[in-house]
Amino acid sequence: MITIILNIIGLILIIYSIYIIRKDLTNHNTAVNDLNQIEERVKEYYNLTEEIIEEFDEIIDSKLEMINKKNEKIHNEQLNSIIISDNNLLSNDSSNMVSINSSSIHKNVVELKKIGLTNEEIAKKLNKGIREVEIILKMYENIKSLH
Repeated sequence: MITIILNIIGLILIIYSIYIIRKDLTNHNTAVNDLNQIEERVKEYYNLTEEIIEEFDEIIDSKLEMINKKNEKIHNEQLNSIIISDNNLLSNDSSNMVSINSSSIHKNVVELKKIGLTNEEIAKKLNKGIREVEIILKMYENIKSLH
């Protein structure tokens, strides 16, 4: 009789254990589902962040391009105003010993050199040879040293 009671108690404990295990599995599945949902949200946020960064990079690139175009336009306007200007590059000294009537190309070369362009850049800008630009600059330096 004791064996029957022990068997019944054992069977009840087994059924109770199965119930507890099932309940624990249900809780575990719920936790896994919650984690999967969180993972999906993180992926969505990551994708949105990537899109925002790409859009931000595009905006920055377009703004930089606009700034570069404006700077280039301003630079070209300055160069054109320097080239077109009728400023006297060379003037007579006080004793009128040296008097040179320079052409506009000489003025342009010297003015472009003053704003910091290299001889090669000046030659390209004015469609002249590099040696011609160098000679003009050397002449200007010689005349300047006489004053």
